[in-house]
Amino acid sequence: MAQLSFSTTGIGLSGIVYALFGYLFVKSKTSETYKDALDKRTTNLFLVWLVLCVILTRTGAWTVGNAAHIGGMLWGMLLAYASRYNRLVQLASGLIYLATLTALMIYGPFSTAYLSYKAYESHAAQKVEEAISIYKKILDRDPDSEFAKANLKQLEISQLQKEALDMHLQRKYREAEALYNKILSIDKDNEWTKENLKLLLIDEKENENPENKVICPVNPQHRLLTNIFGKETDISLRNTTLSPHAFYRSIN
Repeated sequence: MAQLSFSTTGIGLSGIVYALFGYLFVKSKTSETYKDALDKRTTNLFLVWLVLCVILTRTGAWTVGNAAHIGGMLWGMLLAYASRYNRLVQLASGLIYLATLTALMIYGPFSTAYLSYKAYESHAAQKVEEAISIYKKILDRDPDSEFAKANLKQLEISQLQKEALDMHLQRKYREAEALYNKILSIDKDNEWTKENLKLLLIDEKENENPENKVICPVNPQHRLLTNIFGKETDISLRNTTLSPHAFYRSIN
């Protein structure tokens, strides 16, 4: 939960190891029973490794679950301190800690995990404006989020396709051309747009009815990478109508 509160998911047991370290560190200072549980060398090793991992992550040399390390250590320290009191105090301390992490995971300025989940659900439910808004919030927090960038791109293209098609069918060629070019500025390999742009130029010259020629966006598929709560999920976007936002999930 600590990792989700400040970043995304990770794999490993290092958070548990640091929780044990935090517990023994406090106990070694407050209890005769544990006074020899940690020697100075082990303590220094854990603390130096903690700082080194933060530096490696900040410099981009290696991505480490620092929030899990720190959160685990604080959890262990909290348990060690709380163990001196009755069970009610221990339970209350644990619940407060978990509630704090949960609040940070949902409302904190660093985490994108919960927002990613909400964006995915809105997208799959075809709540387009809501999904776009959440994707942009994710990118405000994490400009490198491939999940948000890829899915936001497809939603924006889908909306532009519908608008361009409407303009084309209404013979508003200049408006349609501008929209087609806008799509190509986002996705230069969009074949549907390239074909309709060619037809638009022909329609302008020949002044023919575009309804007989315009290609509706039927079945372009886009493989979108998502990474939500550690799951690698592929979304196939299939446009079967002028509202191209129907989703079919396939979780590998």
